[in-house]
Amino acid sequence: LKAPGGRLLTLLEGDPCEFLVGFVSAFPVEVRVHGRQQPGPGPRVFEFVAMQPTTPAVLEDVLKREVFDERSHGRYADLLRPSLQCPGLRVLDVGGGDGHMAEWWSDLGCEVCLLEVDPSCARAAEQRLGADRVALHDGASAWPYETDCFDVCLLLFVLHHIASEESLRLTLREAARVCRGKVLIMEDQPRGAASQGLCSLAVAVTAEHFRPFGQDPGQYMRNIRPDPVWRTFFAAAGLQLTRSLAIPGTL
Repeated sequence: LKAPGGRLLTLLEGDPCEFLVGFVSAFPVEVRVHGRQQPGPGPRVFEFVAMQPTTPAVLEDVLKREVFDERSHGRYADLLRPSLQCPGLRVLDVGGGDGHMAEWWSDLGCEVCLLEVDPSCARAAEQRLGADRVALHDGASAWPYETDCFDVCLLLFVLHHIASEESLRLTLREAARVCRGKVLIMEDQPRGAASQGLCSLAVAVTAEHFRPFGQDPGQYMRNIRPDPVWRTFFAAAGLQLTRSLAIPGTL
């Protein structure tokens, strides 16, 4: 697919085909489906037609957008938006990184504070939100907020990055303490994928995502806990699970 009009015709069978098509669609190509049109598993013929040359610059742009910037953040925002569309809502974004998602919540009219353990991310978040809205934390002590001072506490793909179980339990207890409303948690569940093939792919992707954080996948994959284990942690922290849903468009 290096030249405009270049074509790739392939027969895909089995459950990874939807994920593969989504991946290829990140490039400047048109996707055409031939033959079987019904959703679900089964063989289908896919034609990929290049709309422009796939140059090294295009590859770099796709990698940045789809992997490092995470296109999936948009899906997370769509899922959370109904819970955050209330002007004046006080929101704490725990482990919110550089604050790029916190900006979205601010645009919805929320009053957002961000708690972060990484100094460089905290500095970047200050540029987005203001120094008075960002707190740098040691990850091992009580949070610098009063009890019941937030309406919503966000823990978005944060818990599995916490090294020790003691710190994890403290994080959940503090979330329960400072929040008078909802604690919204998102976590990876690669082993819950729809099939063995997708499960293997999801586990491999999840393991590799620890490396940019300087975390050893061999050590941190043990933090990818099944739902029943998470529910035990939530209950021990005084949190009552009221709803659980899968994120659409993910493995």
